[in-house]
Amino acid sequence: MGCHTESSEREVWQMSDIVLRTKNIYKKYGKKNVLDNISMEIKQGAVYGFIGLNGAGKSTFIRLVSGLTHPTEGEIELFCKTDTKDVHRLRQNIGMLVESPGLHPNLTAYQNLNLIRMKRVIPGKECIYET
Repeated sequence: MGCHTESSEREVWQMSDIVLRTKNIYKKYGKKNVLDNISMEIKQGAVYGFIGLNGAGKSTFIRLVSGLTHPTEGEIELFCKTDTKDVHRLRQNIGMLVESPGLHPNLTAYQNLNLIRMKRVIPGKECIYET
């Protein structure tokens, strides 16, 4: 079953088994191609994970789907809708986890703890010395 043209978004979502479809997605940062012609479909109820080396484009793809950035080229379809306003509104029906590293190997222990402190909005650096 694919997308149907029903009278409401709720009906479309319930009638379609495809909740995410990407067509020919490209993402460039400057001259660097990060994503190159990515097309895929995810069915309702499915759980997907992305596995790959650092820099392979996993987080970039998730950021595109979640609306944190936009493709250089290509189309993102959510619940059978491609209109930018519809896709923006329908993102409320999906959940994603964009992982950030627990520790940064290029930082010292103190710098890592300070970064965690700032992300959690913990005032003062005294707590770093207490750990």
